[in-house]
Amino acid sequence: MVLAFSMMKLLLPLLALTISCWGQDQVIIPPNPVTPSTPKDSETRINGSGSGVGAGIRQQKREPRKIHYIAVTESRIWTSGDGRIVRASMLAFEPGPLPEGSSKPLTLVRDGKIRLLLDAKKTVSEYPLEKLSKEDQAFVEKQIAARKQAAEKK
Repeated sequence: MVLAFSMMKLLLPLLALTISCWGQDQVIIPPNPVTPSTPKDSETRINGSGSGVGAGIRQQKREPRKIHYIAVTESRIWTSGDGRIVRASMLAFEPGPLPEGSSKPLTLVRDGKIRLLLDAKKTVSEYPLEKLSKEDQAFVEKQIAARKQAAEKK
Protein backbone atom coordinates (compact mmCIF):
# COMPACT_ATOMS: atom_id res chain seq x y z
CA MET A 1 0.00 0.00 0.00
CA VAL A 2 2.83 2.33 0.86
CA LEU A 3 4.52 1.49 -2.43
CA ALA A 4 1.36 2.19 -4.38
CA PHE A 5 0.95 5.52 -2.59
CA SER A 6 4.51 6.63 -3.40
CA MET A 7 4.14 5.54 -7.06
CA MET A 8 0.94 7.51 -7.26
CA LYS A 9 2.71 10.51 -5.74
CA LEU A 10 5.33 10.34 -8.54
CA LEU A 11 2.89 9.76 -11.39
CA LEU A 12 0.30 12.35 -10.36
CA PRO A 13 2.30 15.42 -11.64
CA LEU A 14 2.96 13.63 -14.94
CA LEU A 15 -0.73 12.77 -15.26
CA ALA A 16 -1.67 16.37 -14.50
CA LEU A 17 0.75 17.60 -17.17
CA THR A 18 -0.66 15.16 -19.71
CA ILE A 19 -4.25 16.18 -18.96
CA SER A 20 -3.47 19.89 -19.13
CA CYS A 21 -1.80 19.45 -22.53
CA TRP A 22 -4.58 17.25 -23.96
CA GLY A 23 -5.73 18.62 -27.28
CA GLN A 24 -2.75 20.94 -27.76
CA ASP A 25 -0.28 20.51 -30.61
CA GLN A 26 2.79 21.01 -28.45
CA VAL A 27 3.84 19.64 -25.14
CA ILE A 28 5.96 22.00 -23.07
CA ILE A 29 8.52 20.16 -21.01
CA PRO A 30 9.88 22.09 -18.04
CA PRO A 31 13.66 22.49 -17.84
CA ASN A 32 15.60 19.87 -15.95
CA PRO A 33 16.58 21.38 -12.60
CA VAL A 34 19.54 18.98 -12.30
CA THR A 35 21.49 20.33 -15.33
CA PRO A 36 23.88 23.12 -14.26
CA SER A 37 23.81 26.33 -16.26
CA THR A 38 27.56 26.93 -15.93
CA PRO A 39 30.35 24.38 -16.27
CA LYS A 40 32.11 23.14 -13.19
CA ASP A 41 35.80 23.75 -12.61
CA SER A 42 36.66 20.30 -13.91
CA GLU A 43 34.61 20.66 -17.10
CA THR A 44 35.45 22.56 -20.25
CA ARG A 45 32.97 24.22 -22.48
CA ILE A 46 33.35 23.71 -26.22
CA ASN A 47 32.91 26.90 -28.18
CA GLY A 48 31.92 26.80 -31.81
CA SER A 49 29.20 25.28 -33.88
CA GLY A 50 28.84 22.18 -31.75
CA SER A 51 29.36 19.89 -34.70
CA GLY A 52 32.67 18.68 -33.35
CA VAL A 53 34.65 20.45 -36.07
CA GLY A 54 36.07 22.90 -33.55
CA ALA A 55 36.31 26.63 -33.72
CA GLY A 56 39.26 26.96 -31.40
CA ILE A 57 42.50 28.79 -31.88
CA ARG A 58 45.32 26.68 -33.16
CA GLN A 59 48.84 27.89 -32.70
CA GLN A 60 51.16 27.25 -35.58
CA LYS A 61 54.67 26.13 -34.88
CA ARG A 62 57.02 28.87 -35.96
CA GLU A 63 60.69 28.71 -36.60
CA PRO A 64 62.78 31.11 -34.52
CA ARG A 65 63.41 34.33 -36.36
CA LYS A 66 67.06 34.71 -37.28
CA ILE A 67 68.50 38.19 -37.41
CA HIS A 68 71.86 38.82 -39.03
CA TYR A 69 74.00 41.78 -38.07
CA ILE A 70 77.17 43.16 -39.60
CA ALA A 71 79.86 43.77 -36.98
CA VAL A 72 81.92 46.82 -37.95
CA THR A 73 84.46 46.69 -35.10
CA GLU A 74 85.90 44.07 -32.80
CA SER A 75 84.67 44.03 -29.23
CA ARG A 76 86.09 47.00 -27.36
CA ILE A 77 85.40 49.11 -24.30
CA TRP A 78 83.03 52.03 -24.91
CA THR A 79 82.85 54.90 -22.42
CA SER A 80 79.90 57.21 -21.89
CA GLY A 81 80.27 60.93 -21.20
CA ASP A 82 79.65 60.35 -17.48
CA GLY A 83 82.34 57.64 -17.19
CA ARG A 84 80.30 54.42 -17.38
CA ILE A 85 81.90 51.67 -19.46
CA VAL A 86 80.60 48.73 -21.46
CA ARG A 87 82.31 46.12 -23.64
CA ALA A 88 80.59 45.88 -27.03
CA SER A 89 81.01 45.63 -30.80
CA MET A 90 79.66 48.32 -33.11
CA LEU A 91 77.12 47.06 -35.65
CA ALA A 92 75.93 48.49 -38.94
CA PHE A 93 72.24 49.34 -39.32
CA GLU A 94 71.93 47.30 -42.52
CA PRO A 95 70.81 43.71 -42.11
CA GLY A 96 73.49 41.21 -43.02
CA PRO A 97 74.92 39.53 -44.90
CA LEU A 98 75.47 42.01 -47.72
CA PRO A 99 75.87 40.75 -51.28
CA GLU A 100 79.44 40.27 -52.52
CA GLY A 101 80.96 43.33 -54.14
CA SER A 102 78.51 45.77 -52.58
CA SER A 103 80.00 49.26 -52.91
CA LYS A 104 77.43 51.05 -50.77
CA PRO A 105 78.96 52.31 -47.50
CA LEU A 106 77.41 50.89 -44.33
CA THR A 107 75.23 53.09 -42.13
CA LEU A 108 77.02 53.42 -38.80
CA VAL A 109 75.02 56.36 -37.38
CA ARG A 110 71.26 56.72 -37.80
CA ASP A 111 69.16 59.39 -36.09
CA GLY A 112 72.20 60.32 -33.99
CA LYS A 113 72.57 56.79 -32.56
CA ILE A 114 74.99 53.91 -32.98
CA ARG A 115 74.12 50.24 -32.63
CA LEU A 116 76.10 48.14 -30.16
CA LEU A 117 76.17 44.40 -29.50
CA LEU A 118 76.72 44.15 -25.75
CA ASP A 119 79.12 41.33 -24.84
CA ALA A 120 77.73 40.71 -21.35
CA LYS A 121 74.08 40.16 -22.35
CA LYS A 122 74.50 39.37 -26.07
CA THR A 123 71.79 41.92 -26.82
CA VAL A 124 71.67 44.72 -29.34
CA SER A 125 71.22 48.27 -28.10
CA GLU A 126 71.11 51.67 -29.76
CA TYR A 127 73.05 54.37 -27.97
CA PRO A 128 73.06 58.14 -28.66
CA LEU A 129 76.36 59.25 -30.18
CA GLU A 130 76.29 62.50 -28.22
CA LYS A 131 76.32 60.60 -24.89
CA LEU A 132 79.60 58.83 -25.73
CA SER A 133 82.95 60.16 -24.56
CA LYS A 134 84.80 62.49 -26.95
CA GLU A 135 87.35 59.74 -27.71
CA ASP A 136 84.62 57.26 -28.70
CA GLN A 137 82.86 59.90 -30.81
CA ALA A 138 86.13 60.48 -32.65
CA PHE A 139 86.53 56.70 -33.08
CA VAL A 140 83.07 56.45 -34.68
CA GLU A 141 83.83 59.39 -37.02
CA LYS A 142 87.09 57.70 -38.00
CA GLN A 143 85.22 54.48 -38.81
CA ILE A 144 82.72 56.37 -40.97
CA ALA A 145 85.50 58.14 -42.89
CA ALA A 146 87.39 54.88 -43.44
CA ARG A 147 84.24 53.12 -44.75
CA LYS A 148 83.48 56.00 -47.16
CA GLN A 149 87.07 56.01 -48.42
CA ALA A 150 86.98 52.23 -48.99
CA ALA A 151 83.66 52.51 -50.89
CA GLU A 152 85.07 55.25 -53.16
CA LYS A 153 88.04 53.06 -54.13
CA LYS A 154 85.74 50.31 -55.41
